[in-house]
Amino acid sequence: MEEFRAIFGEVEDPRDFNVWHDLFEVLFIAMAACLCGANSYGAFAEFGKAKEPLLRQFLALKHGTPSRHTFERVFRRLNPEGLEAALIRFTRELRTALGHPTAGQVVAMDGKRLRGAYDKGLAHQTPIMVCAYLHQTRLVLGQRQATDCSETKGLLQLLQMVALEGAIVTGDALHCSRTARRCAPNRPITCSLSRATAPAWPRTPPRCSPRGRLGRLRSRPSMRRTAGPSAAAPK
Repeated sequence: MEEFRAIFGEVEDPRDFNVWHDLFEVLFIAMAACLCGANSYGAFAEFGKAKEPLLRQFLALKHGTPSRHTFERVFRRLNPEGLEAALIRFTRELRTALGHPTAGQVVAMDGKRLRGAYDKGLAHQTPIMVCAYLHQTRLVLGQRQATDCSETKGLLQLLQMVALEGAIVTGDALHCSRTARRCAPNRPITCSLSRATAPAWPRTPPRCSPRGRLGRLRSRPSMRRTAGPSAAAPK
C-alpha cells in the first residue's frame, strides 16, 4: 500500500481544499475496479459500495465511498500526463514484483484510431493511441495519444517514456526509419520492424463496366490467382 501511495501520491489534485474524498482513495478504488473488469464511472461507484468493508481495511474512507459523479469530476480534471507517468511507473514496479523483466521479451508497439472519440467538427481527426504491449504478461507498458494524429510521432514519444532495456521491439513498416532507432541510442533494444508484402499475383487487363449515370466509362483493374491443390474444391 505504501508503494502504491508513493507512486500515485505524485499526481496533482486539481480540486479545491474542501474536498470530501482523498485523491489517493479515488484512484485506488478506480484502479482496483478496473482490474476487476469495471469500465465506467458507475461501475467504479458500484464496486466501491460492494467492497466497502474490505476497502476500509486499507483506506480511511472518512466520507464513505465516492459516487459516480465524484469519479467523473476527478478524472475530467486530472492532468493526463501526470496520471500517465504514474501508471507507467506502476506497471514497471508491477513487472519487477512479478519477476517479469522486459529483457529478452517481445514488446509490440502499434497505434489504433479511437472511432467516435473526437470533438464536434473534427470527425476527420480522430485521435490515435499508440501503446506498447508485453506479450509474456499481457500487460500494456504504456500508451500515449499521438501528436497531430501522427502514429509515427506518438511511437517516438512512447519509446522515450517506456523502459525497454533488453527487449525485442516489434512494429509496422510505418516505423522503419533511422529516427525510430536513434530514439534510444544508449539503450540495448532490438528493433524488428516488418513490412507486410502482398503476393505477386498476375494482373489481368482492366474490365470496362457500362457507363454510369454521369456518362463515365468506369474501369476496374483485377488480379487473378490460380488455385493450388489445397484450395481446390472438394469432390
